[in-house]
Amino acid sequence: MQADPRLELVIRRHPSEDQSILTADRISASPRADDVNMVIHAVDLVVVTCSTVGLQDYLVGVPLISVEGSVFAKDAPYGDYGMAIPVADFSRRGTAVTGMIDGLRRRKDSGTKQVCFGVQF
Repeated sequence: MQADPRLELVIRRHPSEDQSILTADRISASPRADDVNMVIHAVDLVVVTCSTVGLQDYLVGVPLISVEGSVFAKDAPYGDYGMAIPVADFSRRGTAVTGMIDGLRRRKDSGTKQVCFGVQF
């Protein structure tokens, strides 16, 4: 985020989790009151651990990265099903996100347009 001013991050926690999120410049929180479908349609990329948001995202067609290190990953193995780019653990997500963002930028005609990605954990 800090290295590229064209990025914007939207964080949405699972409804059962503490909703406190520290925000900063270009980092915002999506509260439970937000329609998750609207959030998915508003971002260019979604990162999940294990969540039905991953399935919703896949059905919409927004690129998806799944962090496979969750204890719940076996319940929704999006990478195994070919629905997502799987990342073995959270520490490796940066490389996957960077690669996908670079691809999104190439598809967009302007290299100056912001790329927004959402994360739900």
